Amino acid sequence: GLTDTAVFTIATYIVTLMEVPQRSMNSAATPALAQAWKDKDTAKINRIYQKSVNNLLLVGLSMFALMWLNLHNISKLLGKDFSGIEPVIFLMGIGKLIDLGTGANSQIIGTSSYWRVDFTTNVIYTLVALPLNYFLIAHYGLMGAAYSNLISLAFYNLLRFGFLWKKFDMQPYNSKDLLATILAAAIVLLANLIPVFDNFIFDAIARSSLFILLFAAAIYTFKISDAANEMVNNFIRKFL
Repeated sequence: GLTDTAVFTIATYIVTLMEVPQRSMNSAATPALAQAWKDKDTAKINRIYQKSVNNLLLVGLSMFALMWLNLHNISKLLGKDFSGIEPVIFLMGIGKLIDLGTGANSQIIGTSSYWRVDFTTNVIYTLVALPLNYFLIAHYGLMGAAYSNLISLAFYNLLRFGFLWKKFDMQPYNSKDLLATILAAAIVLLANLIPVFDNFIFDAIARSSLFILLFAAAIYTFKISDAANEMVNNFIRKFL
């Protein structure tokens, strides 16, 4: 029991790294959303929603892919005492990717006159997570906790996404978001073709570098994100 607790705690710390850009983006978006609601500018709110989904999805895909590619290296780094951590990180990473991929839905609801919906969905999340944890951990142990985390986060974000879609007709996804997901998955599969090196540090550098270079090139080529392309263009103009 104590070993499983340690494994789950470390897995949580690792996956929590994906929240760092989410917190920064959501903090920046909140004042703009509050002002847009005050001005009744739903078009602006929808644009912020779409950009938050697009940018956070790209960040989430990148970080999740890097974790996925290096699960065996993370296991080597932690040692035998943390065996079995790979599938836990994988499942919890998917849950966090879903959370990132739904953008600033919480901030949009929370700054509107329907802020009670945000509170209600948080209560529902707790009511769903607690019994799920109890039953799944009892039957599947450590993996049960990971499954509970994934199911709870997916249901929680589905509720908020459904509310915004039905109440305000806000649907932030487009073909570029789907293309980004497909590209990330394809590049991960390609990077996994690299033979596993004995030195896990060298292995991690090789896999991560290949993914970053190919995914960045794909994002720029297919113009997945206007913000990302603008950053690259500014860099080129300044240094090249």
